[in-house]
Amino acid sequence: MFALRVVLAGALVLMAGGAPLSAIAGAWTQKPGSGQAILSASRKSGQFSPFPSSRESDDSTFTALFAEYGALEGLTVGGTVFVEFASGDDDNSADVGLFVRQRLWQGEAGDVASVQFGAKQEINDLLGDDFGGPGADPTNEISLRLLYGRGWGFEWGSAFLSTEGGYHYQTDGDEDELRVDITVGAQPDPCCMGLLSLFSTFPVEGEEDVSIKIAPSFAYSFHRPNDGGKPVTLQIGFSQDLADFDDGLGVQLSVWKPF
Repeated sequence: MFALRVVLAGALVLMAGGAPLSAIAGAWTQKPGSGQAILSASRKSGQFSPFPSSRESDDSTFTALFAEYGALEGLTVGGTVFVEFASGDDDNSADVGLFVRQRLWQGEAGDVASVQFGAKQEINDLLGDDFGGPGADPTNEISLRLLYGRGWGFEWGSAFLSTEGGYHYQTDGDEDELRVDITVGAQPDPCCMGLLSLFSTFPVEGEEDVSIKIAPSFAYSFHRPNDGGKPVTLQIGFSQDLADFDDGLGVQLSVWKPF
């Protein structure tokens, strides 16, 4: 069952559009001295969507790198790098983030509760004219999230449920957000996993729109005996905002590599 939990640490990477890595980690922590890196690329476009759009779609492409490491028993640290190219010349963005996840409790059935503290800094002003050039206003974010996860073993394989919610405070005066994320997954064979995620964003006040994204995905693990038996996992998935079908359909490809 622990192999499933390690995979879950990267199972929530899929979330096309916006800031996809805000919900990347499940409640489980990495073993001390081991970790995982995930590289993702995504394309969001109204051209992919089966739903007719009443406005021009804000097409975008992003690349994201995520890594986490078990620093101590029950304590995982990590970081993210995210770069997005949008259809508008002034809408490109990039940011870096750091987080610390502490396991609070682990039940006899393998269920886990954790707390995660994170911080994010936009780095547009470091990347030149394509990102607004020097002097672009940074958007700083501090987040606190509570996480719970549980796995089950069955005759046909295993399954899991991961839930988390948190408050994301914008230090530059932008609108704060509440986020709630749920993922369920099934692993009928060690090589294969199917996942279904729901990512929800609720503005605390103001005129920002609610976002509720549904994201099904499939992950396949390639075992590499020459690399200590650690698998490389390929994940492909889709995402659609149920609160805004005009937002376009997201398609994402991710590669997970434990270390």
